[in-house]
Amino acid sequence: MHPIVRWTRVRDNFPAEHALQRLADHEKRKAASFRFASDRQSYCAAHFLLWSMIHDAFGPKPYQLIYGSTGKPHVLMPYERHIEVSLSHSNGFAAAGVTSAGRLGVDIESFGKTLALKELEPLALSDRERTEFAHSVGHDRTDDVFLRRWTLKEAIVKATGQGLAAGFQNFAVSILPPGLLTRAPDGSPSAEWQLDVTSVNGGILAVALHQATTQSFPFDVEEYVFPGDGR
Repeated sequence: MHPIVRWTRVRDNFPAEHALQRLADHEKRKAASFRFASDRQSYCAAHFLLWSMIHDAFGPKPYQLIYGSTGKPHVLMPYERHIEVSLSHSNGFAAAGVTSAGRLGVDIESFGKTLALKELEPLALSDRERTEFAHSVGHDRTDDVFLRRWTLKEAIVKATGQGLAAGFQNFAVSILPPGLLTRAPDGSPSAEWQLDVTSVNGGILAVALHQATTQSFPFDVEEYVFPGDGR
């Protein structure tokens, strides 16, 4: 199963009750724990997107979403082959991905995200990237270039399951074309990784796939519009 990714812009009229109907009890409890309604809505949207893709791919079969010690989500589904999933929700956006082709990471961020570049640069960029990035500072696309790198790296460490503990300064990526310039933070060769990053209606979406071959898979990326969105 090649990687399938769905994303959505979570608007003020987001039908939270519609999404909650499809969530498991532990997901509903997690949703209720968010302090701000916008965070709760984005969480619900991401988990609904995952449900919708599993439902479309495998039919109405029960599955269980569990989390590893590093927070990486896993799906347990009776009588089905292993599938990889990834979830992302941030600043009014949500995304989810599913595949059986390899380890998968998905990250989505808003262009409106406030970036403290001076503080983030030493933590987010390798020495190689910082040298390259210095040439773009002061240009109109400085934030865009940085955010694309950040989102790509988020997707990679979600795929490896390491999260931010991986240390973004320890590996490097390119954005044109999207790719790993070094080994991944878990030591896997760059040739085993397939990356994509794209603009999505006011945000950035990145997808990372790792499989121990050089085979290339198409990324099926689509926007999901919730019923009653009004667009």
